[in-house]
Amino acid sequence: MRVLLVEDNDVDAAIVSAALHNDADCTLEHVGELGQAIERLAIAAHDVVLLDLSLPDSTGLATLRTLRDSALSTPVVVLTAADDEALALASVQEGAQDYLPKGSFDRQMLRRALRYAIERHRLTEALEAAYRRHLDTASGRASLDPLTGLVNRGAIIEHLERLIAESSRYNHALSVVLCDLDGFKRLNDQHGHSVGDAALQQFAGLLRRLPRAADIAGRFGGDEFLLLLPQTPPDAAAIAAERLRQATADHPLKLPKGTRLKLSATFGIAGFEPGDDVATLAHRADLALNEAKRKGRSLIEVARPTTQATPISPNVRR
Repeated sequence: MRVLLVEDNDVDAAIVSAALHNDADCTLEHVGELGQAIERLAIAAHDVVLLDLSLPDSTGLATLRTLRDSALSTPVVVLTAADDEALALASVQEGAQDYLPKGSFDRQMLRRALRYAIERHRLTEALEAAYRRHLDTASGRASLDPLTGLVNRGAIIEHLERLIAESSRYNHALSVVLCDLDGFKRLNDQHGHSVGDAALQQFAGLLRRLPRAADIAGRFGGDEFLLLLPQTPPDAAAIAAERLRQATADHPLKLPKGTRLKLSATFGIAGFEPGDDVATLAHRADLALNEAKRKGRSLIEVARPTTQATPISPNVRR
């Protein structure tokens, strides 16, 4: 296991080095700046990067984004301050495989986090390769929505069934996000279906920018879209939804005569709970979306756990 530690604090670096010192199959390389890490990753292959987000030449989530842009094929485990849970969750949503609070992990936790990060990354790459091969087949092409290029309703439900089974078996977190464009019917009525189609295509393009290869976006029907975020608790899913909400607001739709039409989207989030199936999980996300729309528009609502309500079939439109 070849580990690249990116840490400018000598004390923290010494703690990591001591924790991995007796591992015969572990090779540790240490640099103190992000620029140095990018240079090393370009020269030599590493199995995993252990990354401090506060470095002399970069701080915060920008550190992770820059590293992933330069070395997307290398999994990352983030080192965070012990009291910064929000940053840790945001890091996972930005593509980090895991995070470790400084001063709160021992040798076993560190080694396990690094090993799991490598294995999860390899599994994700294998699944993505298999999925790309599937899309090259006739049945794969039939699973795509022709307007947006995202997977269609049937395919996204199949993906959700698989992820629910995995979460049930391995006790992994899973969040679903149901979202739609605000005022879409009025947009169609006022500007025509061609403009409505363009709005859906633009929104779908934003959804395709989800930072993690394991995340899946699909068209659920009409102007509704379903996002599947494996190994992601609802709090972290809310961070991803906020990024998409802001991106939608920041990208007005260009109309044929040169005018720009401001778009907004609303999001409902639900986290997997033991015993959930597609119907119950999709229903809680649907309830959260309706609650957000009741409160206004361009909002995010996270469903309360174990909502007591009768589920609707995911194959029936609201």
